[in-house]
Amino acid sequence: MTLYLVRWPDLSCTLVTACDEDHLIYLLDEVGNPVGCRWTEYDGPVFIDFHLPVRITIDWPEQAGRPLSPEDIQIEELELLARHEDIQAEVGAGDTAGEMLETIMKFAFPATAKMYYDAPDEVLDESQLRDALRADLMLLAESSWRRAHTERTARDDSAAKLAVDMDAPMELVKLWEAMVAGTDGGDHGVVDGMAEDKAGRMLSPLELLDFETDRSQTIPQRGHPELTLRDEANATTAQVFRNGFLEDLHSGLPSPLVTNPRFARITDPEMKKLMIESSAKLAHWLCLREMLLEEKPEAYYQLLRAVGVQGIAKLGARSAKLRSIGAGV
Repeated sequence: MTLYLVRWPDLSCTLVTACDEDHLIYLLDEVGNPVGCRWTEYDGPVFIDFHLPVRITIDWPEQAGRPLSPEDIQIEELELLARHEDIQAEVGAGDTAGEMLETIMKFAFPATAKMYYDAPDEVLDESQLRDALRADLMLLAESSWRRAHTERTARDDSAAKLAVDMDAPMELVKLWEAMVAGTDGGDHGVVDGMAEDKAGRMLSPLELLDFETDRSQTIPQRGHPELTLRDEANATTAQVFRNGFLEDLHSGLPSPLVTNPRFARITDPEMKKLMIESSAKLAHWLCLREMLLEEKPEAYYQLLRAVGVQGIAKLGARSAKLRSIGAGV
């Protein structure tokens, strides 16, 4: 894995490890469109502190030679950690941390860094500083030109149209096309979360459908430690498939005819209606999912729980009804 220093078009930068530049683009696309980003392999100093979002107060003993006891340590302000706030990171205070910041700044924001580190005055001139920042922001203008070119090209180019629709860089779209065509044989390892021994080559989308199906059932939902992908799948199934025309097909009394494989259990018009309705409801669910995860992720997690519970309750009620019918009630 290589450590990359990435400058985004705005006044921000990122340190991230990746297998290669294709993998890097894939990772950057997780948080934003990397069009216009520039990067370099970073081998400079690194000094970053991490700490839990709590506060500890220590009552150091006055008597020399006496160690701390558990009563001397008070743990306070647990609210953030109780709400599953992540571990917090900040730049260290030592000389190495200062060297890291200078190295990063000189690559990411060269005009501003030149003025910041070379100017003899303790207080920088604001007008000159604004000019330096404007020079470093030229990357944002270049990024907008590339985006505009892609948008114009999208009228006649399917790849460019996909890039616009997915808000993704053309490099990533070309990688997707290579995956679909089965022509990408490089050693990328860009599929997040896959075992290293099976990620040595880029899997095609059809191969991904068969990749470790059992393992997928217990993968945690991203952003929530208690929910799994299976929980999300259960809620989606209940909302999209169960609560619709399929329920109409499922209602009524059981018949011995449906147990005979010689007879169709569903007609062609019913199958067509089921697929159209399910597809439309799935599109609505995915739209709702994207909107809530973007703006109110906790609301989406609550929705998963609520819909999943409703699905289980309906299944239980249906089973009870069938048991009553079988008992002649």
